[in-house]
Amino acid sequence: MELERMLLDLGVSVVDTLPSAELATASLKSNTYDCGVLDINLGEGTSFTVAEQLVDRKTAVVLTSGYDSNYELPPSLSGVPRLTKPVGRLELIHAIRNAVELSRL
Repeated sequence: MELERMLLDLGVSVVDTLPSAELATASLKSNTYDCGVLDINLGEGTSFTVAEQLVDRKTAVVLTSGYDSNYELPPSLSGVPRLTKPVGRLELIHAIRNAVELSRL
């Protein structure tokens, strides 16, 4: 919720908060996103499949995880910016800028 508030404060007009990879994948079928800021840990799994779908679409992706998580990224996501929560405002801005640049390659 804190990241959602921060994104809205930064001027993002629409933030979809989806609690599972299944719901996010369904949303990708009918929505286009400029950037995905994804929490790696979704309780019963990870957001890696969603992140890979976004990368395939040339959409900017930033991954976040808790301070104590040690998830190993799949090779397909090795270049995706990753932040450790709690995330600061400047960290988020920098990561999104990097993700946008990477998505254009």
